[in-house]
Amino acid sequence: MENEEAAVAVRKIIESVQFLARQGLAIQGLESDSGNLMELLRLRSEDVPELAQWLKRKITWTSHDIQNEILEIMAHSIQRDIASDIRDAVWFSLIVDETTDISVKEQVSICLRHVSNLFEVHEDFIGFYETSLTDASTLVAIIEDVLLRLNLPLSVTMVPAPWLGDYLECRREYCRSATRQYTSTVVLIR
Repeated sequence: MENEEAAVAVRKIIESVQFLARQGLAIQGLESDSGNLMELLRLRSEDVPELAQWLKRKITWTSHDIQNEILEIMAHSIQRDIASDIRDAVWFSLIVDETTDISVKEQVSICLRHVSNLFEVHEDFIGFYETSLTDASTLVAIIEDVLLRLNLPLSVTMVPAPWLGDYLECRREYCRSATRQYTSTVVLIR
């Protein structure tokens, strides 16, 4: 198969994964040749001969691992766009919550909220982060890691004061040192 035909087929696979993800539909089935993605690709292959040829190959780039990798690349692209918008804003705030999922694993969800130059409020979900501990030092480390990965400064972050104290029920000594560490860069809201 020539490179142009392969590029058309792979583009159709990526577009199909993107379509299903935007619609909130399951992508994978129980078997590698079942599920919404494979059914959508079979349907699209009726109109796209390059895709039809591609799906007849032994290696089709439609495995569960490839699907997950495509989704991860898309998620990182969206996060980069969100981070770029936030860097253009004057202020942003963190919304951090901790929960236990159905398999009894602790997770931290992080959302970022900012106001655009057109005074539009944006609240964007960044992700779930699994953690074994939910003490203040662990949560601070997770948040710092997320901000670092997104290349966002802590210096323009607005953090509600309970986040450092009552809400996390952290040790007073740690909260005092965390507050001292960030008081010059973080606006605490009461």
